[in-house]
Amino acid sequence: MGKQDFKFFERVGDVRPSQLLYTHGIGMVVDLQNASVMVLGTDDWNYDDTHPIVEDRLLAAVRQELGHQVQELRVPPRALSSETDRAAQRIGVPVAAFPRWLVCPYCRLLAPIASGLFRLSAPAFRPEEVSFVHDNCSKAKKPGALPIRFLVACDQGHLDDFPWVDYVHRGSPCSNPLLEMTDDGATGQVASVFVRCRTCQLVRSMTEAFGDPPSASIENCSGRWPHLRSFDSEPCTSVPKPILLGASNIWFPRVFSTLAIPKAEDELGKLLEQHLDDFADVESEIQLAGFRVAKKQQLRALKNYSDAEIWAVLEARRNALDENEGEATNVKLPEWEAFISPESHIASRDFQLRQVEVPAQYSDKIESVVLAERLREVRAFIGFNRLRSANDFGDISGVVSSERLAPLGSSAPEWVPASDVRGEGIFIRFGESALREWEEQALGSARALEFSEARKKKLMNRELVDQAAHNDPGLMRRTLLHTFSHALMRALSLESGYSLSSLTERIYSTPPTEREGPMAGVLIYTAASDSEGTLGGLVRLGETAHLGRAIDRAMSEMSICASDPLCAEHPPDIDDG
Repeated sequence: MGKQDFKFFERVGDVRPSQLLYTHGIGMVVDLQNASVMVLGTDDWNYDDTHPIVEDRLLAAVRQELGHQVQELRVPPRALSSETDRAAQRIGVPVAAFPRWLVCPYCRLLAPIASGLFRLSAPAFRPEEVSFVHDNCSKAKKPGALPIRFLVACDQGHLDDFPWVDYVHRGSPCSNPLLEMTDDGATGQVASVFVRCRTCQLVRSMTEAFGDPPSASIENCSGRWPHLRSFDSEPCTSVPKPILLGASNIWFPRVFSTLAIPKAEDELGKLLEQHLDDFADVESEIQLAGFRVAKKQQLRALKNYSDAEIWAVLEARRNALDENEGEATNVKLPEWEAFISPESHIASRDFQLRQVEVPAQYSDKIESVVLAERLREVRAFIGFNRLRSANDFGDISGVVSSERLAPLGSSAPEWVPASDVRGEGIFIRFGESALREWEEQALGSARALEFSEARKKKLMNRELVDQAAHNDPGLMRRTLLHTFSHALMRALSLESGYSLSSLTERIYSTPPTEREGPMAGVLIYTAASDSEGTLGGLVRLGETAHLGRAIDRAMSEMSICASDPLCAEHPPDIDDG
């Protein structure tokens, strides 16, 4: 695709900021009502339409992964003005049509957009009507064409259109190929889909494309980055696989996140922490003075402080970030320290903790319960994988590899897309002595041995031989915390009014042998993009009496697995489990 090919210059739909990180981010195909588009890389984004988010710990973690050239976290662009404002139609995240092959639902013509057989129809103020039209259809009057549902992808992150012409002609195309796709079944199964060349009459079933070994027509990866509208500079050695347009393994986002923990102790520092995003683009004391005049109302809480005082604090924060470059960062450690000592934390409008009594029936297992009445989570999108998630290239300890991470842009990024959400949560810290006693018992059991062997087999299947040979001292601890958090989330969702999908876990798990010391806790929280966050329903269930009842229910429901009898009747190493 050329630099301007098929790029929509009018609004064609909308998604929430969080969806641009987790569901429809860079490199992902977005299904519109009558078309299909791909979110383009940061090269095509209008930097001036984005907005900064300041979170030093998250930025440091992103720099460790992508390089120290990353300077900022930025909120994706979105139009805030009226729908009827013509300028607002051009503010947003850029997309391009993908797949580039379409099929007419009536005459079954199969052709690329570049053939000129399909016309783009994009009404300026009706984004839901964007479509490609087949003007010369022989069986209907200007029907809308459909995006084809077959693609090819490799585990290096490349994605391309299915090689239709080579496939149907088995590598030797005729002089003037004109294709059509037929579906002889009502179920849409691959076995009933055939591709035929109208010129030479060759026909081929799509079943062969999904065979083993793959068809010779798709054994070489093209190295295409459709989100960058370019090809990889180096030949790709991975074998591509046919994949369906809506397949769940077409895109795995890699997202880093942290909870915003206030650090400032003086009054000016506390006020500035509430406005760091506003000052992110200010680069000098002179610029600061003009900015304060322009934003007088928004920054009225700082009216008693001089420009020099404010600039000194901003400079100190930025210098501290640069001085810590290269140091390993555990983004969860400051959060853990705040949760285990809530009385000493610094409260702010985005972080408020309150400790409550542990339910009496669990006082020998749980050391403390802390309610996060307000919290703010900042998230950064650093890349994506295809076919296999980042976890499939790393250890199951939670430390994942950056191997085969698809890039955000054509060069090393200086900023990455980010978003923030506000909400509430319940933090539960397990007693270290009780946990170690359980670990000693569990590690000697036949079930733990089975589980450990399954882990080694899984890593061997991923060709991670070194990690498979390494003993993981924190395996059983993480397993317990992860299992407990999911069981409790199910119990809480039944009482809180929040759906299970709206609850999120944050696991704090480190064995005593690690440098940071032992961690054993879970934070279950919910958050929303609204500036006021959520309404307090989850925190209410963290009160002592309610939480005890929820844990009772979770433990009771755990006695029977939702997957039984299937789960109980096979060992954990079946199906790479």
